[in-house]
Amino acid sequence: MRVYIVGTAVASLVAIGVAIAITAALGGDSASITSAAVATIIGSCISFIPVALGTHKVSSSFGMVVLAASMSRMLIALGIVVAAAFTLGLPRAPIGLGVGAGLLIALIAEVTLALSVLSRASSEQA
Repeated sequence: MRVYIVGTAVASLVAIGVAIAITAALGGDSASITSAAVATIIGSCISFIPVALGTHKVSSSFGMVVLAASMSRMLIALGIVVAAAFTLGLPRAPIGLGVGAGLLIALIAEVTLALSVLSRASSEQA
């Protein structure tokens, strides 16, 4: 489980950096960059739900909890992007693409880490 926690933390930091970099590269102003960072940070916190729920002992439901957390992360973070774009009048393209790219990196890392944890747990049981 330690591999999942450390890997998710590193992937979250990379995702935040990618979201900020892409938002800035696409011409986002400081409010856009801040909104992208906040949406990605909140989304990254959701990645730790499988650990917070007490699935320290990897069970058959661990994969489903990771899947639910991944879907929740995407929906909540992109909802924050839409809300920020409408309420603050920010351009949607830089924020949406920046947050989307950052969360895609987090998703790929999270799935890879979850598969690693699950395969390690199944090999230990065998």
